[in-house]
Amino acid sequence: WGYSEELETMLYLRLDRIQGIKSISLHNNKVTPKYVNAGYKLHGESASSPAISDDERIIEKRNNEIIIESKVTNKFRFFQKVLSYGSECTILYPEEFKNELQEKLENMLKIYDCEGIV
Repeated sequence: WGYSEELETMLYLRLDRIQGIKSISLHNNKVTPKYVNAGYKLHGESASSPAISDDERIIEKRNNEIIIESKVTNKFRFFQKVLSYGSECTILYPEEFKNELQEKLENMLKIYDCEGIV
């Protein structure tokens, strides 16, 4: 993983896909990665044993729910995490993340010809 100053996000670099290196420029830049605060709610069994990372904190605990705030530096990884909880997870904010994930899921339903399910 590395931070892209140009894209202002964390990226995964697969070394096995590098075909050739033409030049290398080393810079000792002190970069402060940008992040977006995102909140999500877990309920059901997932709320009893959430996998909290170093960039996350529990904001609120209720009977069978936990609200977690995450510092997101890579949206793809965040979506992977919340999707791993299945139907026991709801993105609360930012609205952009909620809309993007909803659009992705709707497109998946269309691909699998499941339009009438939701």
